[in-house]
Amino acid sequence: SILTIYAVDDEGHKIDPESPLWKHLTINAKRVKWVVEDELSDLMIMGERFFSIEKVNFLRATAVYLHQFLSKIQLERYTYEVIKKTFLRYPSISNLLIDYFYAKFSPQIEDVCSHCGTKLEKRKKEEAAMKLELTAAIENVEYEVHKDIFYGALHFIDHILKTNYFLEDSIGLAFRMDPKVLDPDIYKPLPYGFFFFYGRGYKGFHVRFEDMSRGGLRIVRTRDMEHYDFESVRVFDEVFALSWAQHLKNKDIPEGGSKGIILLHPNAEVQQSVECVIDSMLDLLVPYGDHPLHPNIVDHYGKPEYIYLGPDENMRDDLIEWIIDRAKERHYKYPNAFMSSKPGVGINHKKYGVTSQGVNVYVENTLRYLKIDPYEEEFTVRMVGGPDGDVAGNELKILIKTYPKVKILAISDGEGAAYDPLGLDKGEILRLAEASLSIAHFDKKKLKSPGAYVVTADTPEGRKMRDEQQLSNEIHAHLYIPAGGRPNTINIDNWKSLLDSAGRPVVKAIIEGANLFLTNEARLRLESRGVIVIRDSSANKGGVICSSYEVLACLMLTEEEFLAIKDEYVYEVIEILKEKAQLESELLFREYNLRNGKIPLTHLSKQISKEINDLTLTIKECIGKEFEKGQRFDLYERILKSHFPPILRQEKYWHRAATMIPEAHRLAILATTIASYIIYREGLGWIQSLNYPDIVRIIQVYLEQDRLVSDYIRTILESNLPGKETIAQILDHNARKELTREILMAD
Repeated sequence: SILTIYAVDDEGHKIDPESPLWKHLTINAKRVKWVVEDELSDLMIMGERFFSIEKVNFLRATAVYLHQFLSKIQLERYTYEVIKKTFLRYPSISNLLIDYFYAKFSPQIEDVCSHCGTKLEKRKKEEAAMKLELTAAIENVEYEVHKDIFYGALHFIDHILKTNYFLEDSIGLAFRMDPKVLDPDIYKPLPYGFFFFYGRGYKGFHVRFEDMSRGGLRIVRTRDMEHYDFESVRVFDEVFALSWAQHLKNKDIPEGGSKGIILLHPNAEVQQSVECVIDSMLDLLVPYGDHPLHPNIVDHYGKPEYIYLGPDENMRDDLIEWIIDRAKERHYKYPNAFMSSKPGVGINHKKYGVTSQGVNVYVENTLRYLKIDPYEEEFTVRMVGGPDGDVAGNELKILIKTYPKVKILAISDGEGAAYDPLGLDKGEILRLAEASLSIAHFDKKKLKSPGAYVVTADTPEGRKMRDEQQLSNEIHAHLYIPAGGRPNTINIDNWKSLLDSAGRPVVKAIIEGANLFLTNEARLRLESRGVIVIRDSSANKGGVICSSYEVLACLMLTEEEFLAIKDEYVYEVIEILKEKAQLESELLFREYNLRNGKIPLTHLSKQISKEINDLTLTIKECIGKEFEKGQRFDLYERILKSHFPPILRQEKYWHRAATMIPEAHRLAILATTIASYIIYREGLGWIQSLNYPDIVRIIQVYLEQDRLVSDYIRTILESNLPGKETIAQILDHNARKELTREILMAD
């Protein structure tokens, strides 16, 4: 569309193209496209005070942010509409809010003297004066609801660390928030940091639990305003929960956990919204010439930030390519690592089934725990997520191709559901999976029993049957594998739907292939009834492990080099992620048995993640200086090397690790490799049981004994000693920890 404006100055003359008024008009003419029109727009025509387009849009963003958190106090009291009307009712206080925001972030305020370079106190003084005036005005507000809203807005501004608001060409708003803005009683633990995004047709958050973190960017589309309003009030909580689950899941890799969600208005355009969010985020990350950020960004954070994204729901291949290309255009330092799974050059999770490979390790180990040999005996499965899905589609293929006697009783996905008590036709499921088609396309002629059905979710009745199938207590199965669907589908209010009339579970085990499909309360209630529950942070970690290894390849190899070895590299990565799933699965069931099943697997899974993450953090803090100075080089290089796929250990690639992988990344690899190795091998609580104050000393002694024991085992197995396998097994199980304990006791 073309926008034509006819305008004159206050005296009716043609506007001078060099005048501030002309500049103001041209900037705002471009901004019109990126803002919505609502009741707050009335502020722009109030006679007593002038609110510009961008100032009103800031109030709009503030209202969206406040609605997320004030609605938790009382949903009906602090609606989005009430917050906006409060800003309208008190335009003078709304203006003071904006003045305070400007005092903190306006690039027009000099922080450093342009002549002598001395730091100035001007910004700090203006900020303090404005805050005093604003607080006094808020105190005079009569109604508590309105007062809460203005204090909430003040709290929001106080905790913004940087924003792209003052960039003339920004197409959406982005705010890097101090996590201390969050209520620590509600959000435990506090994240490392988060971004808030707002623009025409979307809102969103990105939360991370460590400086260097990895996780998916999810696009949530909404059907209508009712659906949009429902998702709006919970979007931050969902991002927070998903990023924390991701952090628990990321225990095997150097990156912490993160997650981003872009929530779209029913009429929003996906491509445009994603572009706005990504460009807004890059505004706060990329350098500008010799400056760490654009000069118009006042940075109260003061450190460079690197974000690693991955694909998630509704993230198309063309969007992934655009994100990476845009990062290159904007001179982001590691553009190929900014978003993983680039078509062709990246490792496509769906094509290679990387998440499902890890899920299936738990499927097999859980069946063996239930005394079922999946290769010889029949077992039954019900699944959420269809043949066209990433995790579900690949898991269906693995089940059918690997276990000849598996019976898949029920499948549901976004488009429909199918059920057959005699088992859905395997050939038909494979046909749908290979063609990437929903279960709604299942050929009804392939159904075997009178009670079988196929329904589509394009009618109210079909949706009802689909939703009821996910919670049905009439479908008895050994395994329930949610590998799709929305978070919190099974929760404290409906978990009993999986019990029969006598209160017995209708499934033996749940393998949570989808993130947060069950709430924690639901997991624990089902476990108390005897269900084996493998939570998401254990079951589906294969995808993020793969993404982390993709980043390693991006950092060390050119695109051409990677493509030349891609098949071999992907094979090695899949073997690594299966091994990591196996190690955790073995530890999980070992600890469960040691406690006679009295500690829920849900708690044990979380404890494994916590111990590995805590030990990783301690190791990073303790050996960082040693690592930086190159001390204990041989020991640390051996451990570092063990993390890499074999092909990258080859001399022609390995020498690049020290120069092309950032030092902080290498230190994180070293720390997480040591931590996960010790805890998977020796179990929960072993380090604490030593009651030894020096963690560095424990690690050093253990690693030395590990090398010694490994050499002994190799020598024994190469000998002619009778019973050598048994001797080697005994050494492998106990020698490292006992030798370590003995040496430490002698200190």
